[in-house]
Amino acid sequence: MQSLLVRPTAAILRYQTLSDPITAARELGVDAVVAGTVQRAGSRLRVTVQLVSTAEERPLWSTKIDATLDDVFAMQDEVSRKIVEALELELTPHDERRLAKRVQATGDVLDLIIKGRVALLTEAVPKVNEAIDHFERAHELEPRNPLPLLGLSDAYLRLAYTWDPEGGWWERAKEMCDRALALDPDIPEGRYMRGRLAWTPQGGFQHEYAIREIVSAL
Repeated sequence: MQSLLVRPTAAILRYQTLSDPITAARELGVDAVVAGTVQRAGSRLRVTVQLVSTAEERPLWSTKIDATLDDVFAMQDEVSRKIVEALELELTPHDERRLAKRVQATGDVLDLIIKGRVALLTEAVPKVNEAIDHFERAHELEPRNPLPLLGLSDAYLRLAYTWDPEGGWWERAKEMCDRALALDPDIPEGRYMRGRLAWTPQGGFQHEYAIREIVSAL
């Protein structure tokens, strides 16, 4: 959204175990931070979300949403809209389309994608390989869903720049990203991955192109 600046995921990962959102907000230099918890019982989810003011050190807004794994994307849209309303932001037609469009996944596929993303929080090779296994299984279940392919692209890229630069992992990462974008050319995660791939030695460090792609994903 044009009226909102959001810090990228890479900038906030180091705060995932921090219990005080105000400390994270101040270090990130943001006006507010979204904090929450997820409780799961089988396929049922309960998500509690708070929007916390950095200056006032108190919640500006909070909500609790019950959902299942099969409608988790609808739940994400609901949370996004509630945050927009709490911040009194003005949505452009482009913002409305972005919020209305979501990639669907079955409960099992979503579960595997989440497990893969959690495994990628630790860049040790065994964890990256574990993530690859989860994404491959998700892709087998839903071969036309771009999200498992983008998970594989992310995992392969980590192997390329962290552990094995000459192992052909960058090429595999690009292939997965291209395949995902062929399924959904506008998926934000795909544009983000394309930007990351461009800003690598193998991608030629295409600074302006990489920035343009990543910004388009916001």
